[in-house]
Amino acid sequence: MSLVIDGQECLRVAANRHRADLEAAGICGGNAQFMVKIPRRFHDGQPHSVEIINESNQRPITPGKLVVTIGPELAGHGHDEQAPLGAATFDQASGSRGKRMEYSWRVSSQAQGAGLKQELKEKRKLAVVAAWSNQRTFLSCHRDIVSDLKSMGFAVVLVHATDRQDEWRTCSEIEGLDCLIDRPNQGYDFGSWATGILHCADVLNDLDEVILVNDSAFGRIAPLEPRLSACSAPFVCLTDSYQVSHHGQSYFLRFGREPLESGAVLDFFEKYPFTNKKRDVIRNGEIGLSAAMLDGGFGIHPLFPYEQVAARWIEHAPSTVDLIKDSYRDIGLYGSKTMERRLDSFAAHVESVLRNVPLNPSHLFWRTLISEHGFPLIKRELLLKNPIGVADLFPMKSAHYLEAIGADHQVVEYLARHGDGPLIQCGKLSEHEMLTVN
Repeated sequence: MSLVIDGQECLRVAANRHRADLEAAGICGGNAQFMVKIPRRFHDGQPHSVEIINESNQRPITPGKLVVTIGPELAGHGHDEQAPLGAATFDQASGSRGKRMEYSWRVSSQAQGAGLKQELKEKRKLAVVAAWSNQRTFLSCHRDIVSDLKSMGFAVVLVHATDRQDEWRTCSEIEGLDCLIDRPNQGYDFGSWATGILHCADVLNDLDEVILVNDSAFGRIAPLEPRLSACSAPFVCLTDSYQVSHHGQSYFLRFGREPLESGAVLDFFEKYPFTNKKRDVIRNGEIGLSAAMLDGGFGIHPLFPYEQVAARWIEHAPSTVDLIKDSYRDIGLYGSKTMERRLDSFAAHVESVLRNVPLNPSHLFWRTLISEHGFPLIKRELLLKNPIGVADLFPMKSAHYLEAIGADHQVVEYLARHGDGPLIQCGKLSEHEMLTVN
């Protein structure tokens, strides 16, 4: 279906939702309902002609052309650039639901330049970066994210979650950053993205492109630009997962004009239930956002699809076994129980993939993604904790992968600041420590 306002097509939406009365009437098995939101630029209190066109026959559906007037009900919804106040509903640590929790966030914009709203008007491309840090200064990984997004033509809002409420950052700390929002560390990354999206709510539906990215990976974003430019899909992720249900992994998401103009993105974040429970964030945030995009007919379009990457990973399984054995042979531990445990772990992962048991692709397939598919990122949690026991992660043999994606200096700096473990301290680990830390 096409939404036509004042004679111009504004957006398209799939008529594929289920409705019981349509099923009872024998219409498409009941899967013919659709929902569409009038873009906010028409919420001006003026009359507009509206009609829905069935693209299969290019005819307007009943009742034909309507004249609608929508008042500017969101006037004043945007936040003041100096000292806005936000409110979020989230589950408190006690587990109670629905309590309205007030907290303040502080916005800092660049003193020079056109300002965020002018940048958005000119570029029509917004990136919201969710970052967490209790350090006194931002890290190079944060600066690299902003630098890459700016080089790709985006206006960039960085939402900084912190436990240090006594110290507020300024936008000038990161070169090129258009807007910095400091907020309490509540709601994880989706809380930060919601804050950034709502800050830009009055212009969101007029944008051509929005990227949501967090700081959970080391590497550079700029190498993704050719792939992103070649993909016109309305909802894009880098990697997709089938854990729980099919969804785009949320560390990097891109929305095109259709879900933005339809109001689907803003609607999701306006209704997002802030929570400090990670499981609820995954269910309501990562999985819930993909479900909302599927409901809107926008699909899920991974740039590095699970099935393709998994197939290549399986093809290279024999060489991975050799790599594991060679790594232990190099330090005189060939045939050890440690080596056998690692080989058993790898065999179990191979069996799971062959049996279509869903696993985390950004962890398990890390080496295949970088070496075979040109993936420019590596997850921080994989390097520091390796929670699923990825068997081919050897720090000494992984250094050149980090260098290849421009992540080596980011990792060294992060470990120096946070001291989160010795997994990837390439020049500091002994060969024996290399095998025992993970």
